[in-house]
Amino acid sequence: MARSFVAVLVVASAACDGGAGAVPTDAESNPEVDAGVLAPDADLDTIPRFSTALYLDLDAIERISRFRSGIGHDFADSFETCRSMKHYFCPRGCTGPHTVPWTSLVVSSPVSGTVTRLDVEQTYGMQIHLTPAGYPAWDVRVFHVTPVSSLHVGGGVAAGEPLGTHASENTMSDLAVQQERPDGFRLVSYLDTLAPAPLAQLVARGVPDPAALIITAEDRAGDPLACQGEVFLGAGSTPNWIDLP
Repeated sequence: MARSFVAVLVVASAACDGGAGAVPTDAESNPEVDAGVLAPDADLDTIPRFSTALYLDLDAIERISRFRSGIGHDFADSFETCRSMKHYFCPRGCTGPHTVPWTSLVVSSPVSGTVTRLDVEQTYGMQIHLTPAGYPAWDVRVFHVTPVSSLHVGGGVAAGEPLGTHASENTMSDLAVQQERPDGFRLVSYLDTLAPAPLAQLVARGVPDPAALIITAEDRAGDPLACQGEVFLGAGSTPNWIDLP
């Protein structure tokens, strides 16, 4: 997964540091997004950069959990077990009194595509499933949303379009990205799907190395978590959060 960050991060860092040249458009940097289909040489292990917008305003976010963290509950795929393979975005006031009303946070679509499912959460709000245009094997899941009234299954959305607001003061916002494969389903980091422009925004917000938001499978294996059902019995010794300034 880190492979996809290397080329993108060079562009994003240059843009944030005032380097020569603007961040290229999606068509320039990723012809797959422009064409709406996978390039002929793409394979199952390629992670397309179809997330052309951030789904939350990062100025309202205090910390982001790392992919494969011990935060929340076990959320794993067909190939790994006992780890959280999604990201939690904890708004300001995460560790104390809320400094902004969490339910005022606008949740936007990170991709242009189609709403494929609207599921009632077990706790708060709705879970929204999005299929990015041109990538039918991929599913972007946004948790704990109070959706806008116009949102419906089968409807189209544009990247950056509001999906609704965060559903509750009692839970963080989280997002997962899933790929259906012949051998099972794979979860990947949302950060690995970011196009250059939103990646540059992440860097500008104080995450100079977005790869730090991912605990590698090897590092997680070296610091394994224990689970009872979906419950983590400990958070491990590997840092689970990246704090934003």
